[in-house]
Amino acid sequence: MGKRRVRCLLANDVPADQITVFDTRPDRLQESKDKHGVNVTTDFEAALKQPSLKAVFVSVPGFLHMQYCLAAARAGKHWFCEVPLSVNLDGVEELKSLTRSKSLVGAPGCQVLFHPLGRALKEWSAGALGGPILAASYACGMYLPDWHPYEDYRKFYASSKSMGGGNLDVLAQELVWICWVMDRPIRAVTCRAAKTSALELADGTPDQQAIIIEFADGPALSVHLDLIDRTHERLIRLATANSTLKWSTIDNCLQQYDAAKKTWTRIEQPAGFNYESCYHAEVGQFLRCIEKREPWPVTLEAAEQIVRVLLAVEQSAATQRSVRLSEVST
Repeated sequence: MGKRRVRCLLANDVPADQITVFDTRPDRLQESKDKHGVNVTTDFEAALKQPSLKAVFVSVPGFLHMQYCLAAARAGKHWFCEVPLSVNLDGVEELKSLTRSKSLVGAPGCQVLFHPLGRALKEWSAGALGGPILAASYACGMYLPDWHPYEDYRKFYASSKSMGGGNLDVLAQELVWICWVMDRPIRAVTCRAAKTSALELADGTPDQQAIIIEFADGPALSVHLDLIDRTHERLIRLATANSTLKWSTIDNCLQQYDAAKKTWTRIEQPAGFNYESCYHAEVGQFLRCIEKREPWPVTLEAAEQIVRVLLAVEQSAATQRSVRLSEVST
């Protein structure tokens, strides 16, 4: 993701000499310097002290997100964070306080909010055929070794639950935009997790989860996640009293059913669409938030709720019971 964020900044006309990449691995720093001509450093604290530094992109494994977000906020720098904001609640209140008291832009990421079909889905939910969503289901399968074919998946954070992997980051990413569409708070979580494949994952890391997300006013969202499916499909189905909407990343379109007319309508993905453009638009919005004080679409409270969901998922899988978000404290 750090490599992608550099590409996104360049695509948004940020000069290479205004970008500094921090990493603990010299080979990755050299790659960034050779490919993009950016500045590189192994001294994060020194980089933070540069008066010219405006913002920090936190693109490290999930269990380190809060550490770097807090460092940026304490230094008075705007921050952008990959999902999830953290893997626990430690430091969340301080981060919220610093971000607001110093008038910083704090941006929990989610590029699906900038996808043309994601936006069309949001418009449907607020339109005449939308209204209150009464039933919802979501499934996502992505074969882990295919994520980063250029490196050993067993050394990649996604193979370890303790590092924020094991589908926890995927769940966080998807819940951000699904909650943006459903527009209601989450009340409780039930999860069952298993390890059934031959994937070599860190101890205690599942390769699939079945999750029920209960919203405060009644509807539930059923979620299936796995690291096994070779199709890499993401499929969501939402139903209101008047309409049903389905979005599959394999079909590359929204399918909308009008119950009154008994007809289906397809909303096609734009011709020539490249998913990388969602990341470009996301970073562009962050830069506008800094320069023009435009609003960021994901609130800190929404990001905190996702962290609570991740903790509730872990607790539910371990105790085999439903867990209310109000119970989650660590």
